[in-house]
Amino acid sequence: MKKLLIALLFFGFSFGQDIESKLIGTWKTLKVDQSYIFLKNGTGYYSFTTDDGEDRDHKFSWSVLLSLTEISDGTLIIDIDKLDYQMVLTFSLLKKELIKENDGILKYYPKGVNWNGGDILIWWDSKLKSPSTYTMLEKY
Repeated sequence: MKKLLIALLFFGFSFGQDIESKLIGTWKTLKVDQSYIFLKNGTGYYSFTTDDGEDRDHKFSWSVLLSLTEISDGTLIIDIDKLDYQMVLTFSLLKKELIKENDGILKYYPKGVNWNGGDILIWWDSKLKSPSTYTMLEKY
């Protein structure tokens, strides 16, 4: 029993590291002018443009909890420092190789937005059992 528990912890930790490394980088939302930069050290920056054209950014901390299901890779927790605000998001990561093989995925892209060839990250509020709204981001 002890060996099984150690093996499960090892595989969970190893896979968790893999998912986290795939999130590192710059992700831009498709519908609005926002981007998230995930850094290796568990911090990052959220950048956006206000309605009056001013560029703003906030530093955040992030972590991943794995819970592989048919529709998600796990939960992403983002704590935005200045705003004392936490987002708990269920997410799914689609690798660009999968998208190239199955272009039906792109039918979910917003009209008028073209895929630039990067990985796609989809997230929604974790409180929703069946999400009606989601945010779609592409890695740059």
